[in-house]
Amino acid sequence: MGKLLQVSAAAIAAYGVYQVVKLVSMLVHDEFFSPLRNLPGPPNENWTRGNAVKGSSVEVCASFEKWVKEYGPTLQYRISYGGRRLYTTDTKALKHILMTTNVYQKPEDTRKLISRVHGDGLINTEGEKHKQQLRDKWSAEIAKHNGDARVDAFSWINRATIDVIGLAGFNYNFDALGEASEMNELRAAFGVLMSAFQTSPVSRLDPITYLRSFGFLKTDKDKKIDQARATMVRISRELVENSKRMANEKEASNRDLLGVLVKSNMSTDIPDHLRMSDEDVLAQISTFLIAGNAKCSTTGSWALYALTQDKAIQSRLREELFTLDTESPTMEQLNTLPYLDMVVRETLRLYCPVPSTIRMAIKDDVLPLGQPITDTNGKVHDSIQIHKGQKLAIPILAINRDTSIWGEDAGIYRPERWEHIPEVAASVPGVWGNMLSFIGGPRACIGYRFSIVELKAFLFVFVRAFEFDLAVPAKDIIVTPVMQRPLLATNPAAGSQLPLLIRHVVQS
Repeated sequence: MGKLLQVSAAAIAAYGVYQVVKLVSMLVHDEFFSPLRNLPGPPNENWTRGNAVKGSSVEVCASFEKWVKEYGPTLQYRISYGGRRLYTTDTKALKHILMTTNVYQKPEDTRKLISRVHGDGLINTEGEKHKQQLRDKWSAEIAKHNGDARVDAFSWINRATIDVIGLAGFNYNFDALGEASEMNELRAAFGVLMSAFQTSPVSRLDPITYLRSFGFLKTDKDKKIDQARATMVRISRELVENSKRMANEKEASNRDLLGVLVKSNMSTDIPDHLRMSDEDVLAQISTFLIAGNAKCSTTGSWALYALTQDKAIQSRLREELFTLDTESPTMEQLNTLPYLDMVVRETLRLYCPVPSTIRMAIKDDVLPLGQPITDTNGKVHDSIQIHKGQKLAIPILAINRDTSIWGEDAGIYRPERWEHIPEVAASVPGVWGNMLSFIGGPRACIGYRFSIVELKAFLFVFVRAFEFDLAVPAKDIIVTPVMQRPLLATNPAAGSQLPLLIRHVVQS
C-alpha cells in the first residue's frame, strides 16, 4: 500500500511539473508567436476562464453570432489559462478543415472520451413494428385517461430507438418497450455509457480529472462506466461470434448491419490489409448504438416539439402523410413526400443533436479563407497560418443558423424554406442537406442515411396517429449544454424529458 501511495504521489508530482512547463510554453507561444495573436476577437475577460460562455448550446451559439457580427466570420477567442482558439464560419475554411483529415483531427481529450465509451470504431427501415408498438402504448395511455394523455415523449422515443437500432444493427432485442420490470444488462450498460456524453472533455490543467482519464484515480462513476464498457464488449463479442456462425452456415436471415459487415469481412475477395479485426468490428457496435440512438431520439423529440409550436405545420404534414394508403411505407414511398422531407431537413438544421465539435492541427498548415479578414494591425489576409497543436472550433449549429446563409429568420422553424434553398447554402461543406448536422468530409457521420429514414418513418407513424400539444409552457423547455436534448427549466434534476399532451387524430 505504501509503495502504491509513493507511485501515486510521484505521478501527481510529475504531472504537476509537466503541466507547469506546458503552461509556460503555451503562454509564451500564444502571446508572442501564435499566428492567431493579431486576429480580431473579443477581449480576454478572465485569464482563468477565458471567453467561456455558460448556458445552453443555443445561448452559446448566440454569443458567437454576436462576435461574428462584431469581429467578422473568422476570429480568435481565449480559452482557459491564456490559450487561443480559432472560430470561423467561413465555409471555404471549414471545407478545408473537414476534408484535410491528415492535418485536422479530433483532439486527444475528445478521443479519450469517445474511445472510453465507444471503443475505437468508426440501411434499411427495420423496426417498423417497434414504432407501431410505441403507438399502441400511447393509445393505451389515452384510453386510460379517457381523453388527452400526458407522456414523456423523449423517454419513449429513446426506448423505441434503442429497440430499432438493436434489431436493425445487430439482431439484438433490447426489449426497451417491453413490460419487463428489469432492463436487460446490455440496455443497462448502454444507459450508463450514454451518461458519459454529458461530461465535459478532460481539462488540460485539472490534475484530478487528468489522472482520472489515465486510470490513476477512479470515482464510483468511473468504475460504473468501466463495468458498463466491459459488459458491452462481452455481449458484443458474443454477437460477433453469432454473426460469424450464421455467415458460415449461410443463413438467409443474417441481414442486420453487423451480419452484413461480418459476412463481407469474411469474404475471400477482400485483401488482408483491408480486412477488419474483431476489435474493429466490436467497436462498430457501440458506435452505431450510441451515436445512432443519440441522433434519432433527440431529433425525433425536437420534431414533435416544433410541431406543437405551429399547428399549421402539424396539420399540413398530417394531410400529406395520409396521401399514402399504407401504415407501413417503404423508404421509396417516404421519399415521395416533399413536405415530410422539408420537416426533417428543418428539424436537423435547427435542432442538430451535437451543436459543435473541435479539430486540432497535428502539423503546420495554411488555412484558406473565402472571406478575407483584416487583422488588428490593419493587414488583410486571405489565409491563416496554423501551427501544430492549434485547436479550431467547428460551429455546427452556428452554420445551420447563420443568417448570411439562411436569411434573417434563420432561428425560426420554417420547413417551407426548403422549397427554395438559398444559392449560398451550396457552399456549406456538409455531407447532406446543405448543413453541418452530420459534419462533412471523409469523417462525416456514416449512419446519416439511417437517421434520416428513421426520422421520416417515426413521423409518418405518430403524426398520422396523434395530435400533439406541449404539456408545459414553451419557456420551460430548455436545452442541455453538451448535446441538444430537451430539459425542463423547472425540474432540471429529472434529466432530459419532453412532456406532451397527446390525443387520437379524428379524420373528417
